[in-house]
Amino acid sequence: MSICGIFIDNLPLLFEVGKRTMSIKMITNGNCLPHQSIVLVKEDNIGDFSLEKILAVYKLRQKEKLECPIWELEVHPVDFCGLGCHGCSYADRHSGIEINIEKLVQTIKYYEQYDLKTVFFSGGGDPCAWKGWRSFLNYVNDRKWKLGISTNLFDFSNLKNILQEFDFLQIHIVGYDQESVFKETGVEAFDVLSNNHKSLFLRKNDGQLITFKVLLRNQNFRQLGLFLDYIEMFDCDTVVIKMEQNFSGQNRVNEEIQLQTVRQIIQDHSILNKFSYCIDNLDDIVFENPAPTQCYVANSGFYGLIRADGKIYPCVAGTYDESNAYGHIGNKEEYINKKACNGTYDWLMLSGLCPLRACRHYRFNSIIERYNKGEVFDKAYQMPTLL
Repeated sequence: MSICGIFIDNLPLLFEVGKRTMSIKMITNGNCLPHQSIVLVKEDNIGDFSLEKILAVYKLRQKEKLECPIWELEVHPVDFCGLGCHGCSYADRHSGIEINIEKLVQTIKYYEQYDLKTVFFSGGGDPCAWKGWRSFLNYVNDRKWKLGISTNLFDFSNLKNILQEFDFLQIHIVGYDQESVFKETGVEAFDVLSNNHKSLFLRKNDGQLITFKVLLRNQNFRQLGLFLDYIEMFDCDTVVIKMEQNFSGQNRVNEEIQLQTVRQIIQDHSILNKFSYCIDNLDDIVFENPAPTQCYVANSGFYGLIRADGKIYPCVAGTYDESNAYGHIGNKEEYINKKACNGTYDWLMLSGLCPLRACRHYRFNSIIERYNKGEVFDKAYQMPTLL
């Protein structure tokens, strides 16, 4: 074992880790993403996790006053998955439907007129199970925006030959061996998943960013070291270790997770040798700030979510109630978020009806509020693609 230097907000802390000497910078000031998580990041990618990047978008929105823009569009192309993971916030909503490709493309083309930067496919279900990838990519072969996907990679067959089309991929790691995968998913899937993970790295392009993500639950947090043993075998750009979230209500679902145990497991693991930064947001200090006075994200069109049934929402957290949808794909008259215009989402946020602890946009709203009050310095923030 050798000495590794960790800098907590630029203050050094020494401990034994791994087989070689290096330093890793620990960021604990709450100004990074995502919330209720620990993130391991390489030097070139740290800017992607700055919470302050939202200010660049906010200032542009204030200047241009666009009526119906979307900066980042998330799409759930299907509502089904081959796995039955515990803790999946959508597991009880699967209805076996697929999104209408023509209406989806029509909607995307509409937002392209403004400043659409990213289209990110996730679930919902597992976007890898979508049979419409070839047709979709043919429709948008002249795209200027970035393309991403979040998947468990259980069904790799639809992606193998189009993998080069994606700019970034987030892979959910559901287990680290046969027993853990079956326990989590109810499916004998470890060999398939492991082979697909290996195939992904054999096929990836140099410019593609790959993130591995582990969902920490009350039942598995003590096995985090075994997850990290598995992840360490792959050369991913980022590792996100995120606590389970409840998108359906206010009840907390991760109260048994011992944060110091999680921190100690990571601190003692040799995987730190592969990264330059460790972002520690487990304490989620945003709730120590005064509540923002409005939902800037919904009101300014930073983000849109299209579910497989074609409904458009202003955020992921808003899907807890279908009445929060403001439109449908294929209907241009509904692309303007009239609910945001009349203050609906402000009221939902301020009244505590939204699942705020699960909502990353609440963190965006908080830093914008602080910026408007002069508590965050104005500077030349880098214009992001992915929020």
